[in-house]
Amino acid sequence: MFTRSQRTLAQGLMLVMGTILVVIGSGLYFLDVLSELAALDKGVHRKARIIAASIRYPSSLSLEGQFQVPSSSEILLRNGENRQTLEDLEIDLDYVPRLGSKAPLLESDLVYIRWYDAEGKLQRFSGVPPSAVEPLDLTELGFVSRSLGEATTSLWVRQLLLPLVYQEQTLGYLQVAVPLAPVAQSLDQSRLGFSIALPLGVGFIGLVSWGFGALAMQPLRRSHQSLEQFTSDASHELRSPIAAILNNAEVGLMATEPQEQRLRLERIVTLSQSLASLLNSLFLLARTQGPDLLPWRQSVNLTHLVNCLTGEYGHSAIATGLTWEAILPVQSYIVMGHGELLALALGNLFSNACRYTPTGGTVTITLSTQPHQAIVTVTDTGIGIAPEDLPHICDRFYRTSQTRSRQDGGFGLGLAIAQHIITAHDGTLQIESEVGIGSTFRVTLPLA
Repeated sequence: MFTRSQRTLAQGLMLVMGTILVVIGSGLYFLDVLSELAALDKGVHRKARIIAASIRYPSSLSLEGQFQVPSSSEILLRNGENRQTLEDLEIDLDYVPRLGSKAPLLESDLVYIRWYDAEGKLQRFSGVPPSAVEPLDLTELGFVSRSLGEATTSLWVRQLLLPLVYQEQTLGYLQVAVPLAPVAQSLDQSRLGFSIALPLGVGFIGLVSWGFGALAMQPLRRSHQSLEQFTSDASHELRSPIAAILNNAEVGLMATEPQEQRLRLERIVTLSQSLASLLNSLFLLARTQGPDLLPWRQSVNLTHLVNCLTGEYGHSAIATGLTWEAILPVQSYIVMGHGELLALALGNLFSNACRYTPTGGTVTITLSTQPHQAIVTVTDTGIGIAPEDLPHICDRFYRTSQTRSRQDGGFGLGLAIAQHIITAHDGTLQIESEVGIGSTFRVTLPLA
């Protein structure tokens, strides 16, 4: 059930994050395309300005009466609508690179250079010739990408068509083109990088999603395990008390003597009290295993707490013939936690020490410190715990053949509850014992 939920959660997270990654990758590729085209267009525009600057025009347009190269303030290369033409104007293209016979050689990657007059008629060209039926399309002013030739053997070029304007009158049109192959190769490398990076990214996101799914399922898994454990423990431990209550009730109903009925009723009351204690222990154990055992913490005077507990349990221990010793400091030791829960955990240890120490034995309680830690030690001269039982002594409902039995009044939950509470307070519980000599329970808690 949890694996299926984890898989569903991981798939959903991977789908969302994968979609975001694909969108980001597509956006980066689009920006890469724009950057490559912008760099290419800048180079083409620079070449076009060099070519346009080589054009010479008649002296009728000049005050000096000779052919001149118009200055940058007189010639405008721009995208715009067609201006009115000059009649009977002959443009000298002999000094234009690759178009004129008197021009120096121009090393460039231009696919073609074409010069059209103001009416859009082809005057000269270099490189790939235009098709016979190809008119000048003035709607292609500026940069356009187009293909030359058949679809299977076409050459894609980046074309620039600019009007040459002099004193707000169109002299002609310059058309240049460069191949798009370098841009295509660069974009192919980008696509190859994205095609490798995107699957790896989606795979990594899948692994991370599975890990996050596992983390998200842990609280639910723990809650479910606690519920299952509680159900198993309750069904196991409630069976005998309920059966005993039912048996005493049936016998009491059949009894004719009032004294016998009273005896059965008293037995039912005793069993009911024991059952209520068991239920309280089960609920408390389930609570101590929950993640919200300590929703908040406050300062607890551990010295005062242990002093109160020793006074409470010391009277009953002395009444049963035990020697009770408490070695407590005057100084107050402060820990952070829940006072009632700490009292419950330490009380269980004091109670066990008194319960399993025979008459004439000794129970010693000490409170000491070491750097950054407070230590509560409970030592008894009781019957002890066998070495094979020590690893399991804090398991729920665990009873040794010598110590843990219903006749002793315990259910095997006290140490389990104490250990969970101490662990929740970032502490530790250490147990040392020898059969026939006694046991030592040492609780270590961090000081505030």
